[in-house]
Amino acid sequence: MQVNFPQYGRESETQNDFHNLLSCQHKRKPITRPGGSGNQLIHDMKVLHPGSWPEEELDIQYGDAEVLRLCEVLKVDRRETVQGFREYKEIRASRTPAAMEPLLKAVRTIAVSTSECERAFSSMNDILTAKRNALSVSRLSSLVFIKCNGPPLGQFNPENDSVADQPVPILHFRKASAGLRRRKRDWVIPVISVSENIRGPFPLKVSQIGSNGVKIKKIFYSITGPGADQDPVGLFTMDRDSGILYLTQPLDREQKFVYKFLAHAVADGSGDAEAPMDINVKVIDQNDNKPAFSQGTYLGEVAEDSATGLEVIKVVATDADEPNSDNSDILYRIIDQEPKLTSDLLFVINPLNAAISQCRWARQSGETSKKQFHLS
Repeated sequence: MQVNFPQYGRESETQNDFHNLLSCQHKRKPITRPGGSGNQLIHDMKVLHPGSWPEEELDIQYGDAEVLRLCEVLKVDRRETVQGFREYKEIRASRTPAAMEPLLKAVRTIAVSTSECERAFSSMNDILTAKRNALSVSRLSSLVFIKCNGPPLGQFNPENDSVADQPVPILHFRKASAGLRRRKRDWVIPVISVSENIRGPFPLKVSQIGSNGVKIKKIFYSITGPGADQDPVGLFTMDRDSGILYLTQPLDREQKFVYKFLAHAVADGSGDAEAPMDINVKVIDQNDNKPAFSQGTYLGEVAEDSATGLEVIKVVATDADEPNSDNSDILYRIIDQEPKLTSDLLFVINPLNAAISQCRWARQSGETSKKQFHLS
């Protein structure tokens, strides 16, 4: 159960939630803290609820001690929370200050009942029987999850939960206004995100557009631009009657990372019902490319008896995935050296900038007579 503290006119509803939380906590085993009594936490939580405040004007320090104890137990920043609580009192709980959010979130995590856990164990006992005792832990966990959260197993149909049937964002045409108006920055082009390499099934529903004019007349929808009626033609299609936007095949972000086209709404027999709407489809990157070195072989030279740490050469590798993202981050390491030395590798590589340097074992190896080393 979550306790929503009063804001934006929901005080009566949240008062009931808060009292339910306190009531349930009183009936359960008291939560203790070092050096405190069992009911101390429940007592301290009451000051967070405006319904428990005195009717007269509140002292500036009212509830500070209780809030400090809550912060100590729930591991929340004390100074900011107390300042937020004082602001909370000054505005009579008309809204929740940002400084109080960490404490309120921590309070909401306190379980008011063990019924959910007991229900899960009961479901597990129904599934794991004496005759059905060879289930793996992962399989048993999945079956318990379905039983507790899904429809009855007899009605479960995985085909109904496919990607193609998931809800999609609905985009509406901008409302037209009469007369002149300032147009700068008054409209944000909607962006639809679709992952690359998605498997379908195709055609895959990715979005839908709608027009207010459909309430009074028949509206036909269409799209134009790259990916629609321009190369690559037919990558995106739109249902003429419903305005549903479909993807017809997998996307590759390395070929094109965004598709921009126009959506049109035409009223039956009366021309355009809406001004064309810009649509951007952003292709979400997947980590589907391996880093590649800019050269097949790098040649470096180092003088005999050179100082430890001397940079010999720097290699360069690139990744075709989205720049400045986790998918394109590259770390370097040396996995082999030929010929091998009895002590260790003769060279090390900086994992970030790929600079190869002579390491501290160079002179200790006793094998610096080798004229050439191959690193990989």
